[in-house]
Amino acid sequence: MRRFRVLALTPLSIAAVLIVFCSLAHANGSQFLESYSDPQNPQHIFASFDYASTDGGYYLLHSKDGGKTWKTVPQPDPDREGNITMYGRGYVVGGFFISVGPSDRPRLVITYSDGGDIWRATSELQWQKYTAPDPSGSTENFIPTNHPDRFFAITGGVNADKKKLLWTDTGGTSWQKLSDTLPFGCAMEICRASTSADNRVLVVGLSDTKGYISRDGGKSWSTVPENRLAAERKALESDSKKLWPIKGTPDQVDAAGRAIMAKEIATATAQQKSPDISSVNFIMIMYEKGYDFKLKENIKSCFSSRGARRVRGDVPREIDLADDGTAKAVLEKAANFAQEKCPRSEKEKFADINVDLYQMATLAVSAGTSIGEGSELTWSSLYENRPRDAYLRAEKSRQEEQRRRSEIEARRAKEEAEKNEAKKKFAEFVKKNGVQDWPNMTNLSANPFVYEGKTVAIPSYFTEMLTATDGLFRQQDSYFIVSSIPKGLLTSPAIIIFAGNVIGKKETPVPGVGSQPIPHLKFVGIYICHNRYCADILGK
Repeated sequence: MRRFRVLALTPLSIAAVLIVFCSLAHANGSQFLESYSDPQNPQHIFASFDYASTDGGYYLLHSKDGGKTWKTVPQPDPDREGNITMYGRGYVVGGFFISVGPSDRPRLVITYSDGGDIWRATSELQWQKYTAPDPSGSTENFIPTNHPDRFFAITGGVNADKKKLLWTDTGGTSWQKLSDTLPFGCAMEICRASTSADNRVLVVGLSDTKGYISRDGGKSWSTVPENRLAAERKALESDSKKLWPIKGTPDQVDAAGRAIMAKEIATATAQQKSPDISSVNFIMIMYEKGYDFKLKENIKSCFSSRGARRVRGDVPREIDLADDGTAKAVLEKAANFAQEKCPRSEKEKFADINVDLYQMATLAVSAGTSIGEGSELTWSSLYENRPRDAYLRAEKSRQEEQRRRSEIEARRAKEEAEKNEAKKKFAEFVKKNGVQDWPNMTNLSANPFVYEGKTVAIPSYFTEMLTATDGLFRQQDSYFIVSSIPKGLLTSPAIIIFAGNVIGKKETPVPGVGSQPIPHLKFVGIYICHNRYCADILGK
């Protein structure tokens, strides 16, 4: 589990270096993501939990007793039911994040949006409402920083070509637009930001698999090569002044999260029924002045021509249009509305109907019936369901990221096993050969008599045997000679770790230099390395 560094954020009005690292959590395996305790009330802990189910999604969990028990967090809007979540079916917009800071006056703040307005609260969950970052587009996700009042928002909802990146340093009371396009892939991902004293801003995800960098405060971007991600993270983290402890073990949150979500899904399944679409409001759209449309609340007469009957439906956000069955039910109601307002013969009652369904002022679903005859309701190939498509894209991304994260975790597990094995080999080598010191070769060459009588270990390169029992070794450009090597032990050049007793210096022929005094050691033992840097015993 990664912990996030808390650093001091500078306003983005100053040119900054912004680096973005993003990752999705598991899509096919429930997983604890992160948790934060309230510095002012450590018994209150909030955690993100990725629940792999038919609906999917990330859930916000809350513990009031230091992580012993957990509950989901109810929606802050009194007019809405359910709990705070994001990215599940029906939640292709909106998100939440937990933030602790600043370091001089630390506090915990939850920030949440269901796609429209923003809600914020401390650990006591007394919510306050703020206006949406972009009234023209729904709020899709946040990129928080280490300061609770300073964060990014991604807007645009299901419209991929209308996504924007905005910034606030006032807790959401005012916003600055940084980009009219989304420069990186944090729309359906978990991302976090930190900064350093020299105006760099680092956004870190749950795995270091993607990176983007901006040097002008977020207005333009370029990709960070994967081989540079670790270095960029290390550079930012070296400036960290405070690291907040994460309370509650992953196992506790995993068990609690699975139990809570399993219970909720069982309850929802038992109570499953057809969605209530009675609250959808329909109006006819009439032609005026060519192709300009005007909304008509009360239609007194229909088209004089036999053109299409156009219907607009405004769908409350609680209705899940990402579900094709629900969307088709709303479309059927729209078609009946069109026939009621502009009736045609039984043979043509469902012909020439075009429907646009809007949700949170954003076009969500479009469909049309065939031209001419249509006694049966059949939607043509013009059917387009943006919430469903966004959900499916998100699921595909989640699955791809799951595969990538699995590969990363497998690689890290392998590296950890190799690291543990290296520690074991290192301890065995030190014990077996009685190693007392690991001298720097520069110091050993300058004055080997400091180590006289000691057993030392030196990572080195065996070059050649000078006699049957004397061998020449080097570490970079510094050479040393070893005597009393067992005959036939070394038959070819190799990277080794040598253990020996320091005797002093001995006049020895050195390649390219000639005869000169170099450190002289007596053989005690060696370890033949399996790679260039002896990582199999020294670790990485």
